[in-house]
Amino acid sequence: MANQAPLESFEAAVKRLEEIVNALDDQTLPLDKALALFEEGIGVSRQCAEHLNTARARVEKLVETSPGVFSLEAFDQAEADQATEDQGEK
Repeated sequence: MANQAPLESFEAAVKRLEEIVNALDDQTLPLDKALALFEEGIGVSRQCAEHLNTARARVEKLVETSPGVFSLEAFDQAEADQATEDQGEK
């Protein structure tokens, strides 16, 4: 199951991950099947992370360049992290 095709959406990946977790809750599941599901779950969780990284890269922020004039800029994670740290120090 390691060669599973990527799921098309984040929502589909999360749904599949929930199905895997529910299946793993079954105490009567044979060990081999449980391990296969666990491996699939790791792959699906990586797909979820990729979907989130792609979404984060697309996030834009609205910046006021002068009074009443706005422009769109790509979201800068490092800048956001620094702003969060600066607020925590106050």
